[in-house]
Amino acid sequence: MAMAYPERQLEKIIKQFCKQTDTKCTVGADGWMFTLQKNGKKSFVIGYKFDLNNATSCMLCDDKSALSEILKNSDIPCVEHRFIEAPNGYNKTEEQNLKELEAMLNQHGELVLKPNIGSGGRSVVRVNDMDTIKLYLSKHLSAKRPVGVCKFEHIKNEYRIVC
Repeated sequence: MAMAYPERQLEKIIKQFCKQTDTKCTVGADGWMFTLQKNGKKSFVIGYKFDLNNATSCMLCDDKSALSEILKNSDIPCVEHRFIEAPNGYNKTEEQNLKELEAMLNQHGELVLKPNIGSGGRSVVRVNDMDTIKLYLSKHLSAKRPVGVCKFEHIKNEYRIVC
């Protein structure tokens, strides 16, 4: 007997898109792989990777801070993200990072901290004080995981698929 798996947000979005565009969608690998068919053409999605994107595009889409900078510079509305990494002598110091984050917090009241690359919604926190920010940074930066930071925004629907 096949074991049921929880439907991921991406799976819901792909199914909704396929329904709206009259595209056949076959789900495989417990919701990790999709075959999309329309007008005699097939496309594949594995995990969060679409076959229509080259490797650089895939890397850009995984990097929240880099993508927000590209979108902003292209005058495309987006939630701007800042990139924070552990000080290593080539980038900002811990003091500079904290000063920048405190200014953002004072300006916006609430921030969202998350792993800068991927995460699937894990380790995403909404913060409104510097103590929580320092604790989060300590945990993630010490593990050499860069952090993406943005202001908190109330968003009704968010779609991140570009075709």
